[in-house]
Amino acid sequence: MNQEPDPARRSHRDGRKRRQFHQDMDKRQKDDHETKMEELRIRHQEIDLRKAEMEFKRTEMLLELERLKQQRLQ
Repeated sequence: MNQEPDPARRSHRDGRKRRQFHQDMDKRQKDDHETKMEELRIRHQEIDLRKAEMEFKRTEMLLELERLKQQRLQ
């Protein structure tokens, strides 16, 4: 009574499983790619922020230097 289904039905079932497996794999790869891209965007934002902070500090130092020069001239 416990018979294997006929080969046509088995291959149809296996085809669905295989298709589902590949769809799941594609989704995981897409999700991994999106995660990596988001991490890159965040990293670039952090770098841009550090650049802006350094530029701000540089400007502050130049202003302080100019102020000291003016003080010295007086």
